[in-house]
Parts: sequence; C-alpha cells; structure tokens
Amino acid sequence: MTEKGYTMMRLFLEPADVALFRDGRSFTAGSDHRARSLFPPNPSTVLGALRSKLLMDSGVSLAAFAEKKAEAQAAREQIGWPDEAPPFALRGPFIAHVEQHNADGSIRQVSRYYPLPADVVKVDQAYHVLKPIAPGLDLPFEANWPDNNLRPLWFPSVEKQTEAEGWLNEKTLQTCLNGNAPAETEVWCDERLFARESRFGVGIDSRRKRYRDGMLYQVEFIRLRESVGLAVDVVEGAPSFDQSGLLSMGGESRTFRYHRMDVPREQAQPPSERFKVYFATSAYFKNGWLPEQPWSTWFDGDVRLVTVALRRARTISGVKVDTKSQHGGTFPKSGRKFVPAGSVYYFEAAGQVTYSGAPVSEFDPDEANSRAGYGTVLFGKWDYLA
Repeated sequence: MTEKGYTMMRLFLEPADVALFRDGRSFTAGSDHRARSLFPPNPSTVLGALRSKLLMDSGVSLAAFAEKKAEAQAAREQIGWPDEAPPFALRGPFIAHVEQHNADGSIRQVSRYYPLPADVVKVDQAYHVLKPIAPGLDLPFEANWPDNNLRPLWFPSVEKQTEAEGWLNEKTLQTCLNGNAPAETEVWCDERLFARESRFGVGIDSRRKRYRDGMLYQVEFIRLRESVGLAVDVVEGAPSFDQSGLLSMGGESRTFRYHRMDVPREQAQPPSERFKVYFATSAYFKNGWLPEQPWSTWFDGDVRLVTVALRRARTISGVKVDTKSQHGGTFPKSGRKFVPAGSVYYFEAAGQVTYSGAPVSEFDPDEANSRAGYGTVLFGKWDYLA
C-alpha cells in the first residue's frame, strides 16, 4: 500500500566520466595493491557531496565554516555544521535509468533499480522466492537460533540452490516482494547498468622523485552505461539547487552533472498483517543485524519478527577532511557493520500496522548519517510455506 503526499525534489546524478567509490577496506600504501569500488555509493557519500556543493555555492570561506564563525551562519542554516545533521533528509541513492525527457531536453522520468531481494534463490537457472516454514512443522535441520521463535526460510527442491544476484526495476521488485519470482529476463546484471575498469599506478617517493619499489597498485573505477546514473530524493527540507549543474563526488572528486525533478512523494505502508521489510539502502543497528530499540519505534502496532534473509554485512567508514584531523592523524573514521541493501525482514502483526516513515536505522538523531538515506525501506507481503 502506498500513500501519495506532497511534491518532493529528486536529483538525478550522472558522472561526466568514470566514478570512484571506495569500499570500506583499508588501502594503505604497501598493505594492499588493489583499491576496490562499490556501486551504488553509500548514502553518506552522496550527502557529503550535496552539502559540499551547497557550501561552495554559498560563498562562505571553508575556514570560517570549519571554525563556526558568525559569517558562516547562513551556510549552517542550509547544511548544518560539520558535526551535526543537516536540516534536510535524503532517501537513496539508487541506480536509475532515464526513461523520458521533456520537450526542452530536461529529464522527466527515471526508473530506479534495486538489488535482488536476499530471499530470492536460483535453482536450475530459474528464480524462486523462499518462504518461512510454518509453526508446528518439523524443521529439516537443527540450528542455534538467537530467538527460538524465528522460523527458517525454505524452498522444497532437490536441486542445488545458489545465491541470486542482480537488479530489478521498481515494478518488478514490488511484484517480487509480494511473493512472485522474477523471470530471468527481468533481472539485470551489473554489466547492463555499469562496467568496472581497472587502472594502474605506481607509488612515488616524494623525497627522491622516483618510483618506489613494490608500490604498483590498481584502482577500480565505475563507468555507467548510457542514460544510467543515481537518483536521490530530498524528502525533508528544501536546499536550493538549480535545475541542473555540476558537483564533485567520490574518490578523486570526480565531476557529476545533476538534474532536478519534482515528483510526488509516496509513503509506503505495510500491505497486510504479514509484511516484509525490504532494505533498499544499508541500515545500521546497534546490535548487529537486530536493533537495540523495539520494532515499535518504527511500526505502530503489535509486530513480531518471524525470519530474516540477510546478505553479508557491509563495513562502512570514511575520513575526516578538516585540516586539524588530517595533521593530527585522526582522519580515518571508525568502521561500522551495516545490514546491506537487499536484506529482507519478515514480520507478523496482530492487526493493521502503520509505518512511521522514519528511516529504519539507529543513528543518533544529531548525527549526519541519520538523515543521509540509510534505512530506506519498501514493503511486501508473504505467507507460510504450505
């Protein structure tokens, strides 16, 4: 079920050339030779790029902003101080493909693509959606569940099941979340949306002005296919973006073009008393894959977790870019484990449930990541395996 609300801003971001979005692994000179890239980037990466763009456009000096001087107050009202959450909130980013243009050439509509849900498996080249084994039925195996009330997901087949990967557009994803497996032609592989390009370099000894022995390295870049980019929604606040423009984002401050669209905001709600929560972006929980807070923090009603389909945890960190942190050696941020996009949580409720609309994540309210787009969710419905 989806409720339509007020109009919100959607930004479509497309790189001028290749893009670089480092994963959370260390890449200290000499410790590794390959810097890997992930796509789409983490929500905090996009939030940082948009805040930097607005700061540059404000004309406020970086030094005055970093020191929180009075002349930087106007910039603070638009993007917040460096150590606090911004006054606007994002949802995304999502991989997006341009579907329609307006008569003047501007972008009218994009279709977003999401990771294949983690409860989808592949059996003999066909996709299948797993279902929870009903209470009272014998389990086909033994397991040390953290909660004895959890039920395993299952698909009855003697054939080998393999993890399914790929991307689904919005319409196909919703059908899949409601229990209907996608056709093979509906699942897009990475190569249809973007390609990975590796480039080589050699570390330089700045004192001797020569190559350093054993310092050959490889950096992985992302090249998007034609008409493919990123879509991010601004769901709260109203930052002043022109209809189109340029900004820098990711490693090496690569240039992106942005295009602004105004679209109706749609607030998804659980469709039934047995509902799935699909994480369209990564989410942070203080207890790993489970939140420290009760589920009633986000859902108004008596809800119970039935089972979970998880992908491998994603480690997300970052760096501090201010001069003091760089010189003091404290610029790396601590890494944290996140529930990755594509994970699916199954719930059962006693009666109708209402979703608050808040991100399903556990950042402190004054932390920038609380408004970056982490914990963006969609809903589906399910039933027990017969």
